[in-house]
Formats: sequence, structure tokens, C-alpha cells
Amino acid sequence: MKAKGRIFDIQKYSIHDGPGIRTIVFLKGCALRCRWCCNPESQEFDIQTMMFEGKEKVMGYDVTVEDVMPAILQDTFYYNRSGGGVTLSGGEALLQPNFGPHLLHACKDYGINTAIETTGFARWEFIEKYLPYLDYVLMDIKHMNSAKHAVKMKIEIMNESHRDKVLELSKAFYCSDALDHEVPMNIIETNIDAAISGDKGLIGFVFCEDNEVVGFSYVTTYYETEVGGICVQIIDLYVNENARGKGVATQYFNYLFDKYSDAKRFRLEVVKDNVKAVSLYKKMGFTDVSYGQMKIDKI
Repeated sequence: MKAKGRIFDIQKYSIHDGPGIRTIVFLKGCALRCRWCCNPESQEFDIQTMMFEGKEKVMGYDVTVEDVMPAILQDTFYYNRSGGGVTLSGGEALLQPNFGPHLLHACKDYGINTAIETTGFARWEFIEKYLPYLDYVLMDIKHMNSAKHAVKMKIEIMNESHRDKVLELSKAFYCSDALDHEVPMNIIETNIDAAISGDKGLIGFVFCEDNEVVGFSYVTTYYETEVGGICVQIIDLYVNENARGKGVATQYFNYLFDKYSDAKRFRLEVVKDNVKAVSLYKKMGFTDVSYGQMKIDKI
């Protein structure tokens, strides 16, 4: 019970990480750097201070098995009724072999079902420590092609060579549920012209995977009096359906935060029904504004 480890979250009432209702313990640290990582705050083993929902948050804290077990035991009733239990996730839980197996062992002592979500990216002598205390292994295969797994998505400034592909993606975007209104084709083409020329304050970015454009975004900047500095307005953001779930948007936001490091605010619009987008944006640190917007169109 005194074994020490480093975690960054404990999530209750999960129904997607093994059978039944489960408690997920997220361990810090991973040897991989997948561009689609859904928990980038887990990658470094070090305790970090990061922006979360617009506020600084410390990611990672040291615990013992004894510290974690009370939170796990609180939901024993739900485990028993649903066939659930505890799942170790991360990060890569296999990389804490002096903590993970002891936590699983303690769960088994209480008759709690156990599981691990893992890439399997660890030495065998680490893996074998976990196996006696596991009921389920949820293997996360990142990619069947090692070379493609290592390919990093590139972000480029939009130029004339991207026009046809951006037009194709724009048509898909403006017909998607990301918008609640139609945009005429002549406006779509005008936007592309403005971004490529760069003389109307609109900056266009394209996302390239294996030299193919898989998404695009527009950005403009202006002075915002509420924060006394530059605001970066992310106007459109679209990723081809086949390229989603690979961390493209996450990488793009981090790119913007670095490129416009002196900006005082980042702003975007999102349709509230676009639940996945809202969830991603909040994870990147965006928060809801408490006031509405009004407009006059002169087009």
C-alpha cells in the first residue's frame, strides 16, 4: 500500500474503458508522442503547469496506493451491479512498474475487476509484473505502419497551390453540422483569394499529411480592449473526416499558441450542438463567453 506513483487524474463512472461502470486512474508518462494523442498532458512524466479551460492547472501529482484506494472503493456498489471495476490508463501505465502492479494487486484484494489500456510499448520485464493482477488488457494499436505512425502532420501557410483542395474542403465544411447557416459559393472563393493574397488581414493555414492537404483554417488578428492587446480570431477550422482522431486540431492549436505567443486572447466560434468540437476546445483551454454577439451583414 506504500508503493508510490505519479498520476494526473482519477475519473469516476466511466463506461468506455472496459466492461461495466469503472474508475479510471490515469498514470503520468509515455514513451510515444502520437500526434493524435487525446491526453497530451500525460506524455511527460514530469509534473507540469499547463493551461486548462483558460486557467493554469498543475498536471500530475505523486500518490501511494493507499492514497488512491479510498477513491476506488467509493464506487464498489456500482462495480458489483454493472460488472465494472478499475482501469489503469495514461500516458502509458506500463511505464510505472513499481506502482501500477501494486495498485492492481490492492484492487484484486478487494475483489475488484481490473483492466489496463496500453500500447504495449514497454519491456517484457515490466509487462509481466502486471499480468497476474489483470482481468482485461485493452490493447491500443496506434498504427499498423511504423513509418506512417512517425510521420508528423505539417502546417503550412495557404498558397496558390492549395487552392483547389481548400475549395473542395470548404464545400464540405460549409455543408457540415459545424455551421448553422449557408455560405454562398462566391463568398467561399473570395475567402480563399483573400487568404492567398494576404492583403486583407486574413491568414490561411493548411494541414498536410503525407504531402496531402487534409484540412484548413483561417485566422485574423486585431486589438481587443478587454485584454489590452492582440486577439487571435480563429474563424474556420475543418479537418477531412479521414484525418480526424489523429490530433490534427490539437497540434494546430499548439502551433498557434506558439506562433502568436504575444497574443492576449484567442477566440473562436462553435455551434453548441457540435459536442466533440466543444469538448476539444475546452480541453485546449477555451471557455464560454457570457454575452451574445450581434451583426449587420452588407453583402
